[in-house]
Amino acid sequence: MVNARIAKLDEMGVPTGEEREKIMIMASIAEAEVNSQEYYGKVTRVILNRIDIGMPLGMDTTVAYGLGITAAELTDAMLADDSNPYNTRIHQGLPPTPISNPGDNAIQAAMNPEPGDWLYFVTTNLQTGETKFAVTEDEFWKIRDEYKNNNPTRTDRSHRSRYRVRRRHPAGGTASHVFPYPHTPSATVAATTITGANGTLPA
Repeated sequence: MVNARIAKLDEMGVPTGEEREKIMIMASIAEAEVNSQEYYGKVTRVILNRIDIGMPLGMDTTVAYGLGITAAELTDAMLADDSNPYNTRIHQGLPPTPISNPGDNAIQAAMNPEPGDWLYFVTTNLQTGETKFAVTEDEFWKIRDEYKNNNPTRTDRSHRSRYRVRRRHPAGGTASHVFPYPHTPSATVAATTITGANGTLPA
């Protein structure tokens, strides 16, 4: 099985060594964060852009993987736990390993990320999975509001220290994104404040 996987990656032209590991990690995150392959390349670009400027990835899917739970089960205490090496809200850069066994489309996207300056993304329509990307924090707030308008039943239900959106994929499972500081798709909006790139902002 392992040899077959390695042969497949070689056939796809995936670089070897550390670069292969990096590509597999990014592909696994992209696949966990959005449920449509059309967005994999953009999510990969967000990951690279955040790393380039020293911004935490803030992906709930990685935090959950490190704890062996789903993103929907995360608590604020878990999100603040710096002992979890997969907590990309706290630890800079990529997590130690892939968080799944990504498919070919996600791997191709990780090898060929779409060009762009995006730092944020929000799944604005939980029914269709439509996801929008933003460069600036102001743009983020606009698509965040679009999410709230498109999904009126997903209202703020608690007083968490960060704004999170969680959604259950139509095919099952969950993904999670966090925004200015983190980002993900899934199905619960929670928070009265949002930790942004420049500090804590009102929700």
